[in-house]
Amino acid sequence: MVVNYFERGQAQLRWGDRADNALAEFVRSGKGLVVYHFSLAAFTGWADYEKMSGGNWRAGNGHHSARHDFTVDIKDTDHPITNGLKTPLPVQNEELYANLKWQPEGTYHVLATAYDDHSRYDEKASDARNKQPMSGPGINEPILWTTEFGQGRVFITALGHDADTTAETTFKVTFTRGTEWAATGKVTLPVPPELSK
Repeated sequence: MVVNYFERGQAQLRWGDRADNALAEFVRSGKGLVVYHFSLAAFTGWADYEKMSGGNWRAGNGHHSARHDFTVDIKDTDHPITNGLKTPLPVQNEELYANLKWQPEGTYHVLATAYDDHSRYDEKASDARNKQPMSGPGINEPILWTTEFGQGRVFITALGHDADTTAETTFKVTFTRGTEWAATGKVTLPVPPELSK
């Protein structure tokens, strides 16, 4: 199952307890879930969703600089999703999510990161950019990660802002491999030559 949803903080767009419990039980029972891009901002206050997500865009946590080209560095080359991928991977004109609210260390597994260059932020820009404290010149931020929830597998990607970014090879390859892993625990999809080690 793929979650690509954000209820915009509007109570009438929340799923409700029945749907929440059904999703949590679906994953807990051993099924797979993919949490996609701004779905990290969905369902504030739903503890199980936040555990499944590992990191979330919440009040005071979550921002990005202006869209730009960057690279994604593979941190776990042995995981089925990232095995065989070269590093770094190119990403074009994308949002680089930073300063998410994270669950306790050890409850999520980082597959890949990207460097959030703090010099790219504009203090006059929108609240998505620079209204949260930052220190130092920059920091490596998780971009792809996994969690376990009960017996289930969850793949999370912060990539894929729009149609142009989802058409790029790095997104397509990591998203499809992550989805296969979440569904089956294995990855059989080949790595295309342009992203191969």
